[in-house]
Amino acid sequence: MQSLVDRLTQDFEEQEGWRQNILNHDRLSEEQTGDSVLFQELLALTSEERDERRKTLLEKRRVLGDEVESMKGLIRADRAITDSLATSHRINDLNLSIGETKEQIREAQLMFARLNLLASKMESFAIARAEATKPELHKRVQEMVVAVAEDWNSIDLTGEHPVVTYKNAVEVEDTFLSEGGRTLLYTAMRIAIMQQEAQDPNAPSLPLLCDDPLLHLDDERTVQAFRMMRDQAEGHQIIYFTCKTEIRELAEEMNIPVVTI
Repeated sequence: MQSLVDRLTQDFEEQEGWRQNILNHDRLSEEQTGDSVLFQELLALTSEERDERRKTLLEKRRVLGDEVESMKGLIRADRAITDSLATSHRINDLNLSIGETKEQIREAQLMFARLNLLASKMESFAIARAEATKPELHKRVQEMVVAVAEDWNSIDLTGEHPVVTYKNAVEVEDTFLSEGGRTLLYTAMRIAIMQQEAQDPNAPSLPLLCDDPLLHLDDERTVQAFRMMRDQAEGHQIIYFTCKTEIRELAEEMNIPVVTI
């Protein structure tokens, strides 16, 4: 293809030279000036020869133009083929990517189904275990909170919300308890769950972390609740975080290890 383009370019240059010669001849004829060899050669030609030479040049230009247009058409066709191949390559890559994505989606869906099944089994197991251990858990929580809050008579954990019954027979849901009463109840529940889980020999032994749960109790109940936590921690580990100096001093009086951070 390159050799053809070179040949066409050479022919075009030769024909362009003829065209310039004829133009120069016409200009010199009109001005009737100049004595160059080219002028003498062109002047020796007859009008018929010049016309013939001009026709030949025009014909060669036409043929050359046709060949150039043909070459442009081939180039456009080659570009179209190249673009088509590139597009096909991109489409193949895209189809491959889509296939991989679909495979990943299928794997994710299978994993999601497995996790849902596992979660459902764990939930059923947890519900069954909670129902089986609820009476013992209920008893432990009630013993702990009644030992601290002397005006509490009993606790009902069977409903959606825990209900505290006072000694004067007034019943109050946990959401209507004072801040100190709620923290006392929830701390007792956490301790009871810790003790219950520790009964399983296959369960890991984990400490119970408390962030100043007795902060809102009065002084007397704080001492009682702290003593209750110390007694219930026997055989377990309860880590109590506090920023109160009086809690630290109370722990030291009860011979509870204190770590200052």
